[in-house]
Amino acid sequence: MLFDDVVNAPSPFISYTAGTGTFSITQPGTYYVSWWVAINGTEGSSFGEFSLLVNGSGGVAGISPIVTGIAVGSAVITTASASSITLANTTGEIVLYADTPVQANLSIVAIE
Repeated sequence: MLFDDVVNAPSPFISYTAGTGTFSITQPGTYYVSWWVAINGTEGSSFGEFSLLVNGSGGVAGISPIVTGIAVGSAVITTASASSITLANTTGEIVLYADTPVQANLSIVAIE
């Protein structure tokens, strides 16, 4: 998933690459990640699912049990080295986004 705007980026250890939708964490540690996506239907599925992928695999899913609603999720991630995080549509179908000014949000917070 691609995000249009970075609203707040106070950590020098977390960055976002707009063209790929990848968040990079360069400092080992524990991080809390939360996200939501506003869904306005799918092409062929009775639910919407987005998963947080760490280094391209694994995943913590946020599922909306209806196709018009909010898919939401959160995770605590511990990294021993640099890591990448992406939010991916894992519904298996095309998901349509809600026609709202803000369609999704993802926040990453370092836990000390």
